[in-house]
Amino acid sequence: MIRSAERDIERSEADREYCLGVEHGAQNRQAQALSCYQRAVALAPRHAQAHNNIGVIWQQRGEPAAAEAAYRKAVEADPQFGLAWFNLGNCCRQDNRLDDAQAAYQEAMTFMPDDAETRINLAIVLRELRRFDESLALLEEIAPDSLERSKARFNKGLVHLLRGELAEGWDDYEGRLAFETDVRPIATERRWDGKPLGTRSRSEERRVGKECRSR
Repeated sequence: MIRSAERDIERSEADREYCLGVEHGAQNRQAQALSCYQRAVALAPRHAQAHNNIGVIWQQRGEPAAAEAAYRKAVEADPQFGLAWFNLGNCCRQDNRLDDAQAAYQEAMTFMPDDAETRINLAIVLRELRRFDESLALLEEIAPDSLERSKARFNKGLVHLLRGELAEGWDDYEGRLAFETDVRPIATERRWDGKPLGTRSRSEERRVGKECRSR
Protein backbone atom coordinates (compact mmCIF):
# COMPACT_ATOMS: atom_id res chain seq x y z
CA MET A 1 0.00 0.00 0.00
CA ILE A 2 2.82 2.40 0.89
CA ARG A 3 4.63 1.74 -2.39
CA SER A 4 1.38 2.15 -4.32
CA ALA A 5 0.80 5.54 -2.70
CA GLU A 6 4.38 6.55 -3.54
CA ARG A 7 3.81 5.62 -7.19
CA ASP A 8 0.63 7.70 -7.25
CA ILE A 9 2.52 10.69 -5.89
CA GLU A 10 5.31 10.22 -8.43
CA ARG A 11 2.79 9.99 -11.26
CA SER A 12 1.03 13.14 -10.06
CA GLU A 13 4.35 14.98 -9.94
CA ALA A 14 5.21 13.64 -13.40
CA ASP A 15 1.89 14.91 -14.75
CA ARG A 16 2.60 18.36 -13.32
CA GLU A 17 6.00 18.40 -15.03
CA TYR A 18 4.36 17.25 -18.24
CA CYS A 19 1.75 20.01 -18.09
CA LEU A 20 4.43 22.60 -17.41
CA GLY A 21 6.29 21.27 -20.46
CA VAL A 22 3.16 21.73 -22.57
CA GLU A 23 2.93 25.34 -21.38
CA HIS A 24 6.57 26.01 -22.24
CA GLY A 25 6.12 24.38 -25.63
CA ALA A 26 3.10 26.57 -26.38
CA GLN A 27 5.35 29.58 -25.79
CA ASN A 28 8.09 28.10 -28.01
CA ARG A 29 10.41 27.61 -25.05
CA GLN A 30 11.68 24.27 -26.26
CA ALA A 31 14.66 23.89 -23.93
CA GLN A 32 12.47 24.40 -20.87
CA ALA A 33 9.80 22.10 -22.29
CA LEU A 34 12.34 19.35 -22.90
CA SER A 35 13.64 19.62 -19.34
CA CYS A 36 10.10 19.29 -17.97
CA TYR A 37 9.34 16.24 -20.11
CA GLN A 38 12.61 14.63 -19.08
CA ARG A 39 11.78 15.20 -15.41
CA ALA A 40 8.35 13.68 -16.07
CA VAL A 41 9.78 10.45 -17.46
CA ALA A 42 12.36 10.31 -14.68
CA LEU A 43 9.47 10.30 -12.21
CA ALA A 44 7.22 8.06 -14.32
CA PRO A 45 9.28 6.07 -16.87
CA ARG A 46 6.14 4.88 -18.66
CA HIS A 47 4.70 8.37 -19.22
CA ALA A 48 3.92 7.84 -22.89
CA GLN A 49 2.79 11.39 -23.65
CA ALA A 50 6.01 12.87 -22.25
CA HIS A 51 8.15 10.42 -24.24
CA ASN A 52 6.25 11.37 -27.41
CA ASN A 53 6.79 15.08 -26.84
CA ILE A 54 10.48 14.51 -26.12
CA GLY A 55 10.64 12.82 -29.51
CA VAL A 56 8.97 15.80 -31.18
CA ILE A 57 11.57 18.18 -29.78
CA TRP A 58 14.50 15.97 -30.76
CA GLN A 59 13.07 15.60 -34.25
CA GLN A 60 12.70 19.36 -34.59
CA ARG A 61 16.32 19.74 -33.47
CA GLY A 62 17.52 17.40 -36.21
CA GLU A 63 18.28 14.47 -33.89
CA PRO A 64 16.38 11.61 -35.56
CA ALA A 65 18.02 8.80 -33.56
CA ALA A 66 17.08 10.41 -30.25
CA ALA A 67 13.59 11.16 -31.57
CA GLU A 68 13.04 7.58 -32.68
CA ALA A 69 14.23 6.25 -29.32
CA ALA A 70 11.71 8.49 -27.55
CA TYR A 71 8.83 7.47 -29.83
CA ARG A 72 9.65 3.81 -29.29
CA LYS A 73 9.55 4.34 -25.52
CA ALA A 74 6.16 6.01 -25.96
CA VAL A 75 4.63 3.09 -27.86
CA GLU A 76 6.27 0.60 -25.51
CA ALA A 77 4.60 2.38 -22.60
CA ASP A 78 1.27 2.63 -24.45
CA PRO A 79 0.99 0.36 -27.51
CA GLN A 80 -2.33 2.04 -28.41
CA PHE A 81 -0.79 5.53 -28.64
CA GLY A 82 -1.62 6.26 -32.27
CA LEU A 83 0.04 9.67 -32.33
CA ALA A 84 3.39 8.23 -31.24
CA TRP A 85 3.12 5.52 -33.92
CA PHE A 86 2.46 8.28 -36.46
CA ASN A 87 5.55 10.20 -35.34
CA LEU A 88 7.64 7.03 -35.38
CA GLY A 89 6.48 6.41 -38.95
CA ASN A 90 7.67 9.88 -39.93
CA CYS A 91 11.08 9.21 -38.39
CA CYS A 92 11.47 5.97 -40.30
CA ARG A 93 10.17 7.52 -43.52
CA GLN A 94 12.64 10.39 -43.32
CA ASP A 95 15.43 7.84 -42.80
CA ASN A 96 14.18 6.02 -45.93
CA ARG A 97 13.32 2.88 -43.93
CA LEU A 98 10.10 2.36 -45.79
CA ASP A 99 9.14 -1.04 -44.39
CA ASP A 100 9.51 0.26 -40.83
CA ALA A 101 7.56 3.39 -41.73
CA GLN A 102 4.76 1.32 -43.23
CA ALA A 103 4.51 -0.82 -40.10
CA ALA A 104 4.37 2.25 -37.83
CA TYR A 105 1.75 4.04 -39.93
CA GLN A 106 -0.39 0.91 -40.01
CA GLU A 107 -0.25 0.74 -36.22
CA ALA A 108 -1.23 4.42 -36.09
CA MET A 109 -4.21 3.79 -38.36
CA THR A 110 -5.41 1.03 -36.05
CA PHE A 111 -5.91 3.59 -33.30
CA MET A 112 -6.59 6.70 -35.42
CA PRO A 113 -8.64 5.24 -38.30
CA ASP A 114 -10.09 8.62 -39.31
CA ASP A 115 -6.80 10.53 -39.32
CA ALA A 116 -6.26 11.73 -42.88
CA GLU A 117 -2.57 12.64 -42.41
CA THR A 118 -1.74 9.11 -41.29
CA ARG A 119 -3.63 7.63 -44.24
CA ILE A 120 -1.86 9.93 -46.71
CA ASN A 121 1.59 9.23 -45.25
CA LEU A 122 0.99 5.49 -45.45
CA ALA A 123 -0.17 5.91 -49.04
CA ILE A 124 3.05 7.81 -49.82
CA VAL A 125 5.18 5.01 -48.39
CA LEU A 126 3.24 2.40 -50.37
CA ARG A 127 3.74 4.49 -53.51
CA GLU A 128 7.48 4.64 -52.87
CA LEU A 129 7.42 0.85 -52.44
CA ARG A 130 5.69 0.81 -55.86
CA ARG A 131 2.55 -0.75 -54.41
CA PHE A 132 0.42 1.59 -56.46
CA ASP A 133 -2.96 -0.11 -56.12
CA GLU A 134 -2.78 -0.12 -52.31
CA SER A 135 -1.61 3.49 -52.25
CA LEU A 136 -4.42 4.64 -54.51
CA ALA A 137 -7.04 2.74 -52.52
CA LEU A 138 -6.02 4.56 -49.34
CA LEU A 139 -6.13 7.95 -51.03
CA GLU A 140 -9.57 7.23 -52.50
CA GLU A 141 -10.87 6.82 -48.95
CA ILE A 142 -10.03 10.41 -47.95
CA ALA A 143 -13.35 12.20 -47.41
CA PRO A 144 -14.14 14.93 -49.97
CA ASP A 145 -14.65 17.44 -47.14
CA SER A 146 -11.36 16.57 -45.41
CA LEU A 147 -8.89 19.39 -44.79
CA GLU A 148 -6.31 17.10 -46.43
CA ARG A 149 -8.30 16.60 -49.65
CA SER A 150 -5.91 18.71 -51.77
CA LYS A 151 -2.90 16.75 -50.54
CA ALA A 152 -4.74 13.50 -51.20
CA ARG A 153 -5.60 14.61 -54.73
CA PHE A 154 -2.01 15.65 -55.42
CA ASN A 155 -0.71 12.25 -54.30
CA LYS A 156 -3.38 10.42 -56.30
CA GLY A 157 -2.09 12.26 -59.33
CA LEU A 158 1.46 11.09 -58.65
CA VAL A 159 0.31 7.47 -58.40
CA HIS A 160 -1.60 7.70 -61.69
CA LEU A 161 1.37 9.30 -63.44
CA LEU A 162 3.74 6.61 -62.16
CA ARG A 163 1.35 3.98 -63.49
CA GLY A 164 1.40 5.68 -66.89
CA GLU A 165 -2.18 6.95 -66.61
CA LEU A 166 -1.42 10.42 -67.88
CA ALA A 167 -4.94 11.77 -68.36
CA GLU A 168 -6.13 10.81 -64.87
CA GLY A 169 -2.81 11.69 -63.31
CA TRP A 170 -2.45 15.18 -64.69
CA ASP A 171 -5.93 16.23 -63.57
CA ASP A 172 -5.29 15.12 -59.99
CA TYR A 173 -1.69 16.34 -60.02
CA GLU A 174 -3.01 19.85 -60.61
CA GLY A 175 -4.37 19.59 -57.08
CA ARG A 176 -0.93 20.79 -55.99
CA LEU A 177 -2.16 24.31 -56.77
CA ALA A 178 -4.46 24.09 -53.76
CA PHE A 179 -1.54 23.79 -51.33
CA GLU A 180 -0.77 27.01 -49.49
CA THR A 181 3.03 27.04 -49.74
CA ASP A 182 4.47 23.54 -49.41
CA VAL A 183 3.66 20.46 -51.46
CA ARG A 184 6.06 18.19 -49.57
CA PRO A 185 3.83 15.17 -49.02
CA ILE A 186 5.08 13.98 -45.62
CA ALA A 187 3.17 15.31 -42.62
CA THR A 188 5.13 16.67 -39.67
CA GLU A 189 5.52 15.20 -36.21
CA ARG A 190 2.89 16.04 -33.62
CA ARG A 191 2.76 16.51 -29.88
CA TRP A 192 0.04 15.19 -27.64
CA ASP A 193 -1.92 18.18 -26.30
CA GLY A 194 -4.36 16.50 -23.94
CA LYS A 195 -7.08 15.76 -26.49
CA PRO A 196 -8.51 12.22 -26.74
CA LEU A 197 -6.21 9.90 -28.66
CA GLY A 198 -7.86 8.45 -31.76
CA THR A 199 -11.13 6.70 -30.98
CA ARG A 200 -10.16 5.78 -27.42
CA SER A 201 -11.58 7.27 -24.25
CA ARG A 202 -9.29 6.53 -21.31
CA SER A 203 -9.58 7.95 -17.82
CA GLU A 204 -5.85 8.69 -17.65
CA GLU A 205 -5.95 10.72 -20.88
CA ARG A 206 -8.92 12.72 -19.63
CA ARG A 207 -7.26 13.33 -16.27
CA VAL A 208 -3.91 14.50 -17.64
CA GLY A 209 -5.54 16.54 -20.40
CA LYS A 210 -7.91 18.23 -17.96
CA GLU A 211 -5.05 19.03 -15.59
CA CYS A 212 -2.98 20.54 -18.40
CA ARG A 213 -5.85 22.71 -19.64
CA SER A 214 -6.78 23.90 -16.16
CA ARG A 215 -3.31 25.17 -15.22
